Amino acid sequence: MYRAYQKSADIDEDLAKANELGLNCVKTMQSLLECMMRQADKVEQFKLYQRKNDALHAKYSAQTKGTVVGDDEWGHLQIDAISLFLLTLAQLTASGKFNHKN
Repeated sequence: MYRAYQKSADIDEDLAKANELGLNCVKTMQSLLECMMRQADKVEQFKLYQRKNDALHAKYSAQTKGTVVGDDEWGHLQIDAISLFLLTLAQLTASGKFNHKN
C-alpha cells in the first residue's frame, strides 16, 4: 500500500503522507516480527516434530504482542500468513526501508 501511494504522489503533501504511511508500515512490521520472535521456542519444537501445536501463531494482541488464541484453539497452520509476512519483510529490507534496530 505504501509503494502504491508513493508512486502516485504528485505534490509535497502526498509525499509527506506516503512517508508517514511508510513509517507506520515499518512500525507494524517491527511489532509483528517481535511477536514472532517471542515464539522462537515453538519454532525449534516445530523443526523437530512438525506438530501443529508447535507452529507459529498469526494472531496477536496489539496491546501485549502476545498470542490471542491457545495452541489447541486454532485449527490450521498459518504458513501462508507467515510466508507473506516474510516475503514483505524481505522486500522492505531490500529496499532499505526496514531496519530491525530502528
